[in-house]
Amino acid sequence: QLAAIEQNNLEYHFQKTDLNVILDEAIRSVNFLVEEKGGKITRDYGDVPVFVYGDHVELVHVMMNLLVNAYKYSLHKIEITVSVKKSENGTLVEVIDNGIGIPHHEKKRIFEKYYRIPTGNQHNIKGFGIGLYYVKEVLNAHHATIRVESEPGKGSRFSILFPNKKGETWS
Repeated sequence: QLAAIEQNNLEYHFQKTDLNVILDEAIRSVNFLVEEKGGKITRDYGDVPVFVYGDHVELVHVMMNLLVNAYKYSLHKIEITVSVKKSENGTLVEVIDNGIGIPHHEKKRIFEKYYRIPTGNQHNIKGFGIGLYYVKEVLNAHHATIRVESEPGKGSRFSILFPNKKGETWS
């Protein structure tokens, strides 16, 4: 998938798709890891369908990536909340965790390909630094925007806005 993105060859299959179903699939895929560590994922959205125009499979992978990161970067009892809210600007999806957080000066770089936040001599968190790059690229193809709010030691909030109209983004 990453190679296809880099060569602009990833074939998206855009259709009307329910975000709740996408999120439920992603949560089911990651929940066993979280529960194994005694944590939980809280679902903060209803059962009423919330539709976006997108590629169902790629959006499931985006959400799984965010959930796996929330899991990997939590040192104590994992608490993840996934929410969906409709607004005048579009549909907002948030993944909120109580993990280690991201230093302010690193937030700009986390979506760069192969970038990993330096941890000194600690190599206890595995990865190649491509997950959030993939997330950003897929969301760009969906005309969605992503932003992160985070504070070291207090967790992170990844917010994705799927615009009502093609091309709308946060200011």
